[in-house]
Amino acid sequence: MGDIETIASKTLLALKQNKIKLYELEEYIMEKFYNNEYKHVAIVTMIAEDCRRNFLEEELGIKLPKIRAANINIAVKKENLILKGIENKIGCITIPLGIAGPLKINAKHTTNSNYIPLATNEAALIAGLQKGIKICNIAGGVSVILKYNGITRSILVETESMQNTMKLSEQLNSQSTIVQLQQHIEEHAEYTKLLKLTTHQIANKLWIRFSFDTSEAMGMNSATKYSVLLFEKIKSIFSEFSPQLVSLSGNLCVDKKVSYANILLGRGYELHAQVIIDEKILIETYNCTIELLHKLNYWKNYIGSSLAGAISNNAHAANIIAAIFAATGQDLAQLGEASICFTTTEVKDKKLYFSITLPSLPLGTIGGGCNKATAEECLNILQCNKKDNNNTKRLAEIIAATVLCSELNLLATLTNETELADSHIRLARGE
Repeated sequence: MGDIETIASKTLLALKQNKIKLYELEEYIMEKFYNNEYKHVAIVTMIAEDCRRNFLEEELGIKLPKIRAANINIAVKKENLILKGIENKIGCITIPLGIAGPLKINAKHTTNSNYIPLATNEAALIAGLQKGIKICNIAGGVSVILKYNGITRSILVETESMQNTMKLSEQLNSQSTIVQLQQHIEEHAEYTKLLKLTTHQIANKLWIRFSFDTSEAMGMNSATKYSVLLFEKIKSIFSEFSPQLVSLSGNLCVDKKVSYANILLGRGYELHAQVIIDEKILIETYNCTIELLHKLNYWKNYIGSSLAGAISNNAHAANIIAAIFAATGQDLAQLGEASICFTTTEVKDKKLYFSITLPSLPLGTIGGGCNKATAEECLNILQCNKKDNNNTKRLAEIIAATVLCSELNLLATLTNETELADSHIRLARGE
């Protein structure tokens, strides 16, 4: 073991001489300089990341001071392994973080006023959201209900004939088989449960879509792990059909993509949020009538979206979901399904019934990036740090309510001709 500067220098030299690869640095440093003593994981990963940055700076003739300064160590030791979090890590990025609220939410797991952290580079997003929150609070708050459909993984299998595949499908959908598979998961998993399965046949191929309860975690790793276990069990039970695994993911999951399957079957949480607003509040805040907002929602979100070939009908739900996902360490690629949103309006008794539906919101409050650095603190702001096993449900309710406020604000703003452009330019450029 030598001093850090010497170790870094020797490692960088070995890297330049192609004796090691960028992805091998942690293991190389641990073995060569620290005798595989894994108590040194933190310092080893720090040196490895520094070497990669130095290598890139020299190779590309650039400087990376901001990436260097923003760095956090996410590696941990597990037995004789270094769990790096991500591969080839060189640092961290920074995204501005703002706060909105308090927002009054009426829901099973969220019954108080909430502050919402949002990570975004978009000027006017939080200001507009705050205006939507104001009007919803005056109206008594946003009501939210949810249903958990489970995180899904759809394996693709085949048999020798379409007849055998149909027979296998029929057997899998029997209650006795489902119970048997559920018991198999219970015997092997501590937190994960099999909720249900659906099957979909094309020729001799069969998509088996498993839905898992993964508790407070988003759960894709668990879903993948236990899908393997379930296939092995299916192969054993129905050996007469000789099912073969074509792919562990058959794309009917549907992970990280916009799809009708997730709208109809659900993935993660299904949420419905609503606020009931008197016309007087709309006029005072936005100079907007109920009929005008209702008309705009129909022509913009439904006719305009249909003309564009869009699958869901909303103004900009992805804006809020992305900002909260980034703040709380969610899987950003799951915006594909998470951003599916239906914004609806009804006029009854001179009141506006303004609602949004999120049919497939996958998220978690443990695992992944949720418990790392700033994400954990943002979850604390959201009060998703309690020991009641409802933190993820609470987060889902807050996201739905926040999306509603932002949808309401944007639509009401758009009824005022150029106000959207004017406010963006004013807040972004000070003009």
